[in-house]
Amino acid sequence: MSALKKQRSPGTLSSASLKRRFLRRKRRVAPGAQKDADSELCRCSIVPLSGCSRTVRRILTACTLSLLALFGSVSVDLSSNFDLLHATEAAYDELTSCRTITILHLVSKLQQIRHLLAKDMNNETLETSFAALDHPCGDVENHCDGRGLPCSTSGSCQETTGTIRELLNASLDANSRGLALTEAIQRLLTIWGSVEDSLVKAKQNSNWRDVLSARVLLTFIELNHQLMFSHLMVPPSGFQLRWTHTLSYLSFSRLMAERLDDCWLENVEVQMNSSLEAQDPRVFDMSRWQMSRTGSGLLSGSGPGLRVLTNTQRCLFSRASSALWLASRSLSSSLSVRICLLAVACLIYPVGMFSFKQMTEWIQNYAQSLKEKTEDLKRQRQLAEDLLHQMLPKSVAKQLRKHKHVEAESYEKVRWKKLGPSGRSSEVRD
Repeated sequence: MSALKKQRSPGTLSSASLKRRFLRRKRRVAPGAQKDADSELCRCSIVPLSGCSRTVRRILTACTLSLLALFGSVSVDLSSNFDLLHATEAAYDELTSCRTITILHLVSKLQQIRHLLAKDMNNETLETSFAALDHPCGDVENHCDGRGLPCSTSGSCQETTGTIRELLNASLDANSRGLALTEAIQRLLTIWGSVEDSLVKAKQNSNWRDVLSARVLLTFIELNHQLMFSHLMVPPSGFQLRWTHTLSYLSFSRLMAERLDDCWLENVEVQMNSSLEAQDPRVFDMSRWQMSRTGSGLLSGSGPGLRVLTNTQRCLFSRASSALWLASRSLSSSLSVRICLLAVACLIYPVGMFSFKQMTEWIQNYAQSLKEKTEDLKRQRQLAEDLLHQMLPKSVAKQLRKHKHVEAESYEKVRWKKLGPSGRSSEVRD
């Protein structure tokens, strides 16, 4: 082979010169195809193809459905929590509103007047007692509701007081006026709310158990006031039935409301169980609250019984108001946190979806560009092989096309072809 190379004429091409000529030929033959491929790659990287976004659309659809499902579940949860918050605030307002403060103040005032009327029934006592109703709402001005707002005395208090005075002015004697006071107190308790409605709400919402307990306890206190003066004033009709029902409601309320049970234990059972020390204080002893005036240890209609019931009422209102306020604040804080998290999710979720879409499209575009570059390289390789086969002898080119090993002795017979400007062989040199 070395002797062959030395004997080669000056016009014979070496392998290095052949490679350079091949590269120049490659640049000269397909410059337009190269530019078209480059521009196509640029267009693919800038403008996403419609076929590349099918998977992206599916993923975005799944993400949108998951976001809607999240909104649905969160909206149901928020709706239930808002209902619970509204019920808790309504129960709190029922115990601490100016309306409740006014009703409790008027009931206490009327009970005091009835107490004085039962002790002394002369005309001077009547005039002095009813003179206290000339300005019954003045004491309410110094009070504030549970939210710290001052109570207004221009509304329900004046209207309720006018109704009470009409009932009292229609009464002639002391007994009739005593019945009128009792009827006015019952009307005030009815305006505040019935025990039956509170029982229905207490079964639906546990926060209304304290409201139920307060109404039952206040009704029971009023019945004890009526029982105390039953020997002087004729009690209203159906008194015994109301007593039995209220006592049953009170026993049921102790089982439902934990705060009423605690206040009852602290003010009734613990202070009045000196004669019944062996009895479990958690068991409601109804025998001491019977209407019968005979028997030892009875608390119904007595001064000590009214005192412990009044202390239980103060304890219940204080503890229930504090507990409902804390429950309302806790629910408000929980809802605020959930709403903030939902707002953050609403901000992050679209950003994440958009970022994922951009990243997915970039990956698809990059994969598409690699695919096109690979196909372009295959086409260029095929072109190079075609050019090379044109430059080699037919026997060698045939062996190369068949992927066979070219024998060494075949190179001794190689005749190098000279390619003209048109790319075809024009001259053969040894």
